[in-house]
Amino acid sequence: MQHQSRKKIILLAVGLLLIPVAVLLIVRKTSFNFKKTPDQLSSFLLQEVKKESGIINLGNFNTIKWDRLYVIGPYASSAVYRDFNPTYKEEIESTGIAMSDDRCLLLLFNGKEMVSLSEVGRDIDFNKAQKLKNNQIDYYAKANAIFNYKRDNGGFLRVGGNNYSNAQRLNLDFFENKKLLTIGLCAVVNPNNPRIVIKNLPTFRYLGETHAIADIICVPTSNAVFFKKIQKKIDSMISIKEIQYTSKVVAPLIGKICTDPILQKEFDIYAFYIRSSETSHESDLSTKVYLPKFPCMIYVYKKTENSNWLLHSKKIVKNWSEFASLKYNIISKKLS
Repeated sequence: MQHQSRKKIILLAVGLLLIPVAVLLIVRKTSFNFKKTPDQLSSFLLQEVKKESGIINLGNFNTIKWDRLYVIGPYASSAVYRDFNPTYKEEIESTGIAMSDDRCLLLLFNGKEMVSLSEVGRDIDFNKAQKLKNNQIDYYAKANAIFNYKRDNGGFLRVGGNNYSNAQRLNLDFFENKKLLTIGLCAVVNPNNPRIVIKNLPTFRYLGETHAIADIICVPTSNAVFFKKIQKKIDSMISIKEIQYTSKVVAPLIGKICTDPILQKEFDIYAFYIRSSETSHESDLSTKVYLPKFPCMIYVYKKTENSNWLLHSKKIVKNWSEFASLKYNIISKKLS
């Protein structure tokens, strides 16, 4: 009997010793509940890099909810991510990144929670995209996780640094040189319902000396007295000949918008800007027309006072339909 009691006591003691281990294992498992999605992210990247060079927009990866991206390059020591949650540090170290030169780590966070850790081979090389601040890995906000890439002579796709996040304020005034502008009227069509058309908006086509282009559209405010004068003139047109004649009269009126700050206050003015590196030209016998080279990044700037153009939004568009949708969505919201 005494032997059995002693056996029970030993078993109970062993059981009590195992309980903390079990609890520890449960806590370890549940406290770090992120989703590894290397296959999903790899599939996404392969879809993004179908050409020899172009743009990778990781902001379009929406399989899981995230708001910031960290890139950790080869041979990264734990010192560069020492401020991370200890559990996350352990997971990063377990990849062997400190001793590896054949991969980069892409970490997606939602707030302070890591929701994805992906090991990406250097056939799509993110090494140059690693971002440091005070010797610590820094993040890209989801909206700015946009990178150039180009295939090198060895066949590897090299992902360059992020050069789209420093465009909050444009270092040029579209209205400064009127000679670079073509003046007219435009109609903005709803691509989902072509019967819905916003007509007769004053517009300028900007062609810079380096062949950057911008479609500048003036959206009238509710008290746009000057626009009503233009609209009244247009409404009086009853034939094509009159339209052709009257456009010569309307164009100088529209031209006043770019030179008169008081008139500008009657409009919300948006510039849909495309850098020269993402434009191409088509020629006929008399002119050379520069057009977007799809897919390309569209920077939407809004005119403010003192010749400033501030970034409103930016988006990669793949074709004319997506470009039209971008314009319609922004302009229709101002008129609703």
